Amino acid sequence: MKKEDLKLAEKILKEFNKYIDDLQEMGIDLIETPIFHCFGTLFDLLIKSHYRREGQDWINWYFFEKGDREDMKAYDENDNEICRNFDELYDLVEDYER
Repeated sequence: MKKEDLKLAEKILKEFNKYIDDLQEMGIDLIETPIFHCFGTLFDLLIKSHYRREGQDWINWYFFEKGDREDMKAYDENDNEICRNFDELYDLVEDYER
């Protein structure tokens, strides 16, 4: 996947999550609805069409767990921190492209 396309997917995911959060603050919970499920399914299909399982796992970890959290870290086999930002994520998942 082109870097700018994965960056756009990240941007759209962040916007979607912000809309969900804003609606929850208004008392509208969409988490257990078909809308939320369909968006997640489409995102998974997009990632699966471009990356093998390892790449999918890294993208999901970065987008859904790490996000902007500074306390969420990943390390390589030599205890060097990896995947600290989007550019490092992209460099990492390039090895797992289909």
